[in-house]
Amino acid sequence: MRSSMACGSVRSRQHGKPQTTGENLLLRVAEDIWNLFTRKGGAATPERLRTVMSTMAGKHGSVERDSEVPRRKLVDALKAETEFFSTQDLKAGQLKKVMTLAL
Repeated sequence: MRSSMACGSVRSRQHGKPQTTGENLLLRVAEDIWNLFTRKGGAATPERLRTVMSTMAGKHGSVERDSEVPRRKLVDALKAETEFFSTQDLKAGQLKKVMTLAL
């Protein structure tokens, strides 16, 4: 008899939605990685982390299935805790945005 845990079929409730153990692990790993970024924080954070996203919303996944790309939770966190820019913010006819980053 196979363990349902090993197959990733155990269902649990996290964030108000049922998820498999594999999805729970992925969420924990992503949150652990996010917590390693030391320069994220509010607008007053010195040398605040800058993020650039080039993903058109509404093309992949769905909000109803909690599979939308980009994920709303991720975008909200990036907007709140980083200097965030999305190519979706470009004006009609604007093909680029020049950014200078210190390395």
